Amino acid sequence: MMRVLLAFDKFKDALSAGEVCAVATEALASVAPGVEVDALPLTDGGDGFVEILVGAAGGECRTVSVCGPRFLPVATAYGRVPLSHVPPAVREACGLPDRGVLAVVEMAGA
Repeated sequence: MMRVLLAFDKFKDALSAGEVCAVATEALASVAPGVEVDALPLTDGGDGFVEILVGAAGGECRTVSVCGPRFLPVATAYGRVPLSHVPPAVREACGLPDRGVLAVVEMAGA
C-alpha cells in the first residue's frame, strides 16, 4: 500500500490550502485506487491562517465585517477555539488558562 502526504499552501487568488489538498486527494484516488492520503493544509501566516489553525484545533470560524486599510468595509474571518482543544504544553507556554475560548485573528484578512 502506498501512503502519500499532501502539504499544500494556498494557490493565491485561486484555491485555499484545503481546496488544493482536496483536489490533489481526488486526483490521486483516480489514478491510484487504494492509496492512503494524509492531507495537511499549510499556511505561511498570511491569508488562510485562521481557517487552517482553527480547523486543526477543532474550533469554528466566523465571518465579520471590519474596516479595511482604505477605511471601507471588508469581510474577514476570525476563529474561536475552546482552550480545552489547545494542548496543555501550548497553553502553559503562552500563559493561557485551562478553560475559556481563544480568539484567532488574521491581520492579512483586513
